[in-house]
Amino acid sequence: MTDSQRSSTGATSGTAERTDDDVSAEPPMMQRLYDRVWLVATIAFVFFLLTYVVWGVVDIMAVPAG
Repeated sequence: MTDSQRSSTGATSGTAERTDDDVSAEPPMMQRLYDRVWLVATIAFVFFLLTYVVWGVVDIMAVPAG
């Protein structure tokens, strides 16, 4: 659609049209992170491992001596 056709149809220049730059743009960072399933699984495993170890140590330290 040329500029003259766009102005005659009443469309503004702010309409969302896909360009070649949009197609070649890389995905957002969080999408790239979530696409790495094993990395997300490893991070979750390490997080829960550390959480439960710290929780266990705190629980053991809370037991009175004697």
